[in-house]
Amino acid sequence: VVGYKPTYGRVSTGGVIPLAPSLDHVGWFTQDVSGSALAAAVLCSNWSAAPATGRPILGIPKGPYLQHADDEARRAVETAAEDLRLQGYEVRRVDLFPDFEEIARRHRLILAAEAARVHAEWFRLYGSLYHEKTADLIRAGQAVDEADLAAAQAARNKLQEFMGDLMQSESIDGWLAPAAVGAAPRGLESTGDPVMSLPWTHIGFPAIALPFAVSASGLPIGIQLVAGHGADERLLVWAAEIERHLSSDRTPAMRHTAAGSAA
Repeated sequence: VVGYKPTYGRVSTGGVIPLAPSLDHVGWFTQDVSGSALAAAVLCSNWSAAPATGRPILGIPKGPYLQHADDEARRAVETAAEDLRLQGYEVRRVDLFPDFEEIARRHRLILAAEAARVHAEWFRLYGSLYHEKTADLIRAGQAVDEADLAAAQAARNKLQEFMGDLMQSESIDGWLAPAAVGAAPRGLESTGDPVMSLPWTHIGFPAIALPFAVSASGLPIGIQLVAGHGADERLLVWAAEIERHLSSDRTPAMRHTAAGSAA
Protein backbone atom coordinates (compact mmCIF):
# COMPACT_ATOMS: atom_id res chain seq x y z
CA VAL A 1 0.00 0.00 0.00
CA VAL A 2 0.88 3.66 -0.34
CA GLY A 3 0.84 5.72 2.86
CA TYR A 4 0.37 9.48 2.74
CA LYS A 5 0.81 12.10 5.46
CA PRO A 6 -0.18 15.59 4.25
CA THR A 7 1.35 18.84 5.42
CA TYR A 8 0.42 19.49 9.04
CA GLY A 9 -2.97 21.18 9.23
CA ARG A 10 -4.10 20.61 5.63
CA VAL A 11 -6.62 18.03 6.81
CA SER A 12 -8.84 18.93 9.73
CA THR A 13 -8.40 16.91 12.91
CA GLY A 14 -11.99 17.68 13.90
CA GLY A 15 -13.55 14.56 15.39
CA VAL A 16 -10.17 12.93 16.04
CA ILE A 17 -9.25 12.15 19.64
CA PRO A 18 -6.02 14.15 19.98
CA LEU A 19 -2.71 12.82 21.17
CA ALA A 20 -0.32 15.76 20.66
CA PRO A 21 -2.16 18.58 18.88
CA SER A 22 0.91 20.25 17.36
CA LEU A 23 2.05 16.92 15.88
CA ASP A 24 -1.21 15.14 15.04
CA HIS A 25 -1.69 14.54 11.30
CA VAL A 26 -4.58 12.91 9.47
CA GLY A 27 -3.30 10.66 6.69
CA TRP A 28 -4.41 7.61 4.75
CA PHE A 29 -3.44 4.37 3.06
CA THR A 30 -4.38 3.64 -0.55
CA GLN A 31 -3.68 1.03 -3.21
CA ASP A 32 -1.54 3.39 -5.26
CA VAL A 33 -0.56 7.05 -5.65
CA SER A 34 -3.55 7.91 -7.81
CA GLY A 35 -5.85 6.80 -5.00
CA SER A 36 -3.93 8.95 -2.54
CA ALA A 37 -4.20 11.94 -4.86
CA LEU A 38 -7.94 11.41 -5.17
CA ALA A 39 -8.31 11.40 -1.39
CA ALA A 40 -6.10 14.48 -1.05
CA ALA A 41 -8.19 16.44 -3.56
CA VAL A 42 -11.24 15.82 -1.38
CA LEU A 43 -9.75 16.07 2.10
CA CYS A 44 -6.97 18.69 1.92
CA SER A 45 -7.92 22.31 2.43
CA ASN A 46 -7.46 24.74 -0.48
CA TRP A 47 -6.53 21.97 -2.89
CA SER A 48 -5.53 23.03 -6.40
CA ALA A 49 -4.10 21.14 -9.35
CA ALA A 50 -0.29 21.29 -9.38
CA PRO A 51 1.23 23.04 -12.40
CA ALA A 52 3.71 21.12 -14.52
CA THR A 53 7.09 21.64 -12.86
CA GLY A 54 9.31 19.05 -14.50
CA ARG A 55 11.20 16.39 -12.62
CA PRO A 56 12.15 17.26 -9.06
CA ILE A 57 15.71 17.42 -7.81
CA LEU A 58 15.86 14.90 -4.98
CA GLY A 59 18.14 14.90 -1.96
CA ILE A 60 19.24 11.84 -0.03
CA PRO A 61 19.92 12.80 3.60
CA LYS A 62 23.45 12.11 4.83
CA GLY A 63 24.24 11.71 8.49
CA PRO A 64 22.86 10.09 11.64
CA TYR A 65 19.21 10.09 10.48
CA LEU A 66 19.91 7.60 7.69
CA GLN A 67 21.95 5.41 10.03
CA HIS A 68 18.76 4.43 11.85
CA ALA A 69 17.75 2.38 8.79
CA ASP A 70 19.11 -1.12 8.33
CA ASP A 71 21.18 -2.33 5.38
CA GLU A 72 18.19 -3.52 3.36
CA ALA A 73 16.32 -0.23 3.77
CA ARG A 74 19.38 1.85 2.84
CA ARG A 75 20.07 -0.42 -0.14
CA ALA A 76 16.49 0.08 -1.33
CA VAL A 77 17.02 3.86 -1.32
CA GLU A 78 20.30 3.50 -3.21
CA THR A 79 18.66 1.22 -5.77
CA ALA A 80 15.74 3.61 -6.21
CA ALA A 81 18.12 6.55 -6.59
CA GLU A 82 20.12 4.73 -9.27
CA ASP A 83 16.95 3.74 -11.13
CA LEU A 84 15.79 7.36 -11.07
CA ARG A 85 19.15 8.62 -12.30
CA LEU A 86 18.82 6.24 -15.25
CA GLN A 87 15.47 7.89 -15.94
CA GLY A 88 17.05 11.35 -15.98
CA TYR A 89 16.41 12.47 -12.40
CA GLU A 90 19.05 14.42 -10.49
CA VAL A 91 19.68 12.95 -7.05
CA ARG A 92 22.07 14.67 -4.64
CA ARG A 93 23.45 13.75 -1.24
CA VAL A 94 22.97 16.46 1.35
CA ASP A 95 24.15 16.65 4.96
CA LEU A 96 20.96 16.76 6.98
CA PHE A 97 19.95 16.59 10.63
CA PRO A 98 23.46 16.40 12.13
CA ASP A 99 21.73 16.82 15.51
CA PHE A 100 19.15 14.13 14.77
CA GLU A 101 19.30 12.60 18.25
CA GLU A 102 18.43 16.00 19.75
CA ILE A 103 15.57 16.40 17.24
CA ALA A 104 14.24 12.98 18.22
CA ARG A 105 14.53 13.80 21.94
CA ARG A 106 12.72 17.11 21.42
CA HIS A 107 9.99 15.46 19.36
CA ARG A 108 9.33 12.87 22.03
CA LEU A 109 9.27 15.55 24.72
CA ILE A 110 6.60 17.50 22.80
CA LEU A 111 4.64 14.32 22.13
CA ALA A 112 4.66 13.28 25.78
CA ALA A 113 4.02 16.73 27.24
CA GLU A 114 1.13 17.56 24.92
CA ALA A 115 -0.41 14.12 25.44
CA ALA A 116 -0.23 14.58 29.21
CA ARG A 117 -2.00 17.94 28.97
CA VAL A 118 -4.69 16.85 26.53
CA HIS A 119 -5.46 13.65 28.42
CA ALA A 120 -5.04 14.99 31.96
CA GLU A 121 -8.68 14.65 33.04
CA TRP A 122 -9.38 11.45 31.10
CA PHE A 123 -6.21 9.87 32.45
CA ARG A 124 -7.10 10.85 36.00
CA LEU A 125 -10.47 9.15 35.64
CA TYR A 126 -9.66 6.23 33.37
CA GLY A 127 -5.91 5.74 33.58
CA SER A 128 -6.25 1.99 34.14
CA LEU A 129 -7.96 1.64 30.75
CA TYR A 130 -5.13 3.19 28.75
CA HIS A 131 -2.69 1.03 26.79
CA GLU A 132 0.49 0.56 28.81
CA LYS A 133 2.67 2.41 26.28
CA THR A 134 0.25 5.35 26.12
CA ALA A 135 0.06 5.49 29.90
CA ASP A 136 3.87 5.54 30.14
CA LEU A 137 3.97 8.36 27.56
CA ILE A 138 1.47 10.43 29.55
CA ARG A 139 3.32 9.88 32.82
CA ALA A 140 6.55 11.01 31.18
CA GLY A 141 4.79 14.10 29.86
CA GLN A 142 3.49 14.99 33.31
CA ALA A 143 7.10 15.57 34.37
CA VAL A 144 7.75 18.14 31.60
CA ASP A 145 7.31 21.74 32.72
CA GLU A 146 5.82 24.50 30.60
CA ALA A 147 9.15 26.24 29.97
CA ASP A 148 10.76 23.10 28.55
CA LEU A 149 7.73 22.41 26.37
CA ALA A 150 7.69 25.96 25.02
CA ALA A 151 11.43 25.80 24.28
CA ALA A 152 11.03 22.52 22.40
CA GLN A 153 8.14 23.87 20.36
CA ALA A 154 10.09 27.03 19.48
CA ALA A 155 13.10 24.95 18.39
CA ARG A 156 10.82 22.81 16.25
CA ASN A 157 9.46 25.92 14.51
CA LYS A 158 13.00 27.17 13.84
CA LEU A 159 13.92 23.81 12.32
CA GLN A 160 10.94 23.98 9.98
CA GLU A 161 12.04 27.42 8.79
CA PHE A 162 15.65 26.26 8.43
CA MET A 163 14.59 23.28 6.33
CA GLY A 164 12.70 25.50 3.94
CA ASP A 165 15.74 27.75 3.57
CA LEU A 166 18.05 24.75 3.11
CA MET A 167 15.93 23.26 0.34
CA GLN A 168 15.94 26.59 -1.45
CA SER A 169 19.68 27.18 -1.08
CA GLU A 170 20.56 23.62 -2.15
CA SER A 171 17.94 23.61 -4.94
CA ILE A 172 16.33 20.50 -3.46
CA ASP A 173 12.67 19.94 -4.34
CA GLY A 174 12.16 16.84 -2.24
CA TRP A 175 13.85 14.14 -0.21
CA LEU A 176 14.30 10.42 -0.86
CA ALA A 177 14.64 8.31 2.28
CA PRO A 178 13.67 4.93 3.74
CA ALA A 179 10.01 4.71 4.69
CA ALA A 180 10.91 2.70 7.79
CA VAL A 181 13.97 1.27 9.50
CA GLY A 182 13.67 -1.90 7.46
CA ALA A 183 11.13 -4.36 6.14
CA ALA A 184 7.62 -4.44 7.54
CA PRO A 185 7.51 -6.30 10.87
CA ARG A 186 6.05 -9.79 10.70
CA GLY A 187 2.70 -10.20 12.43
CA LEU A 188 0.29 -7.69 13.93
CA GLU A 189 1.83 -7.04 17.33
CA SER A 190 3.62 -3.85 16.23
CA THR A 191 3.57 -1.35 13.38
CA GLY A 192 7.33 -0.98 13.76
CA ASP A 193 9.66 1.88 14.64
CA PRO A 194 8.43 5.26 13.27
CA VAL A 195 11.83 6.97 13.54
CA MET A 196 12.28 7.43 9.77
CA SER A 197 9.13 9.54 9.60
CA LEU A 198 9.85 11.34 12.88
CA PRO A 199 11.67 14.45 11.53
CA TRP A 200 9.06 15.05 8.81
CA THR A 201 6.20 14.75 11.31
CA HIS A 202 8.17 17.00 13.67
CA ILE A 203 8.29 19.85 11.15
CA GLY A 204 4.96 19.11 9.47
CA PHE A 205 6.28 18.33 5.97
CA PRO A 206 4.21 16.12 3.64
CA ALA A 207 5.53 12.61 3.04
CA ILE A 208 4.47 9.62 0.97
CA ALA A 209 5.67 6.03 1.32
CA LEU A 210 5.81 3.82 -1.78
CA PRO A 211 6.21 0.04 -1.83
CA PHE A 212 9.45 -0.70 -3.63
CA ALA A 213 11.19 -3.95 -2.73
CA VAL A 214 10.89 -7.25 -0.92
CA SER A 215 13.29 -8.19 1.85
CA ALA A 216 15.25 -11.42 2.09
CA SER A 217 12.55 -12.64 4.48
CA GLY A 218 9.80 -11.90 1.96
CA LEU A 219 8.38 -8.78 3.60
CA PRO A 220 7.88 -5.41 1.86
CA ILE A 221 10.32 -2.53 2.02
CA GLY A 222 9.23 1.01 1.21
CA ILE A 223 10.86 4.24 0.15
CA GLN A 224 9.70 7.67 1.27
CA LEU A 225 9.37 10.91 -0.69
CA VAL A 226 9.12 14.19 1.22
CA ALA A 227 8.38 17.70 -0.06
CA GLY A 228 8.49 21.12 1.51
CA HIS A 229 5.78 22.58 3.70
CA GLY A 230 2.52 22.98 1.77
CA ALA A 231 3.79 21.31 -1.41
CA ASP A 232 1.31 18.41 -1.28
CA GLU A 233 0.03 18.94 -4.82
CA ARG A 234 3.51 18.79 -6.32
CA LEU A 235 4.57 15.86 -4.15
CA LEU A 236 1.70 13.72 -5.36
CA VAL A 237 2.42 14.55 -9.00
CA TRP A 238 6.09 13.65 -8.49
CA ALA A 239 5.17 10.48 -6.60
CA ALA A 240 2.90 9.30 -9.43
CA GLU A 241 5.72 9.77 -11.94
CA ILE A 242 8.27 8.07 -9.69
CA GLU A 243 5.87 5.19 -9.03
CA ARG A 244 5.72 4.58 -12.78
CA HIS A 245 9.48 4.89 -13.26
CA LEU A 246 10.21 2.40 -10.50
CA SER A 247 7.60 -0.15 -11.58
CA SER A 248 9.77 -2.21 -13.93
CA ASP A 249 12.47 -4.55 -12.60
CA ARG A 250 15.84 -3.28 -13.79
CA THR A 251 17.75 -4.49 -10.73
CA PRO A 252 17.42 -8.24 -10.05
CA ALA A 253 18.87 -7.80 -6.55
CA MET A 254 15.76 -5.89 -5.49
CA ARG A 255 12.28 -7.10 -6.45
CA HIS A 256 10.21 -3.97 -7.09
CA THR A 257 6.58 -4.06 -6.05
CA ALA A 258 5.38 -0.53 -6.77
CA ALA A 259 3.25 -1.61 -9.73
CA GLY A 260 1.87 -4.74 -8.09
CA SER A 261 -1.56 -3.22 -7.61
CA ALA A 262 -1.87 -2.61 -11.34
CA ALA A 263 -1.22 -6.24 -12.25
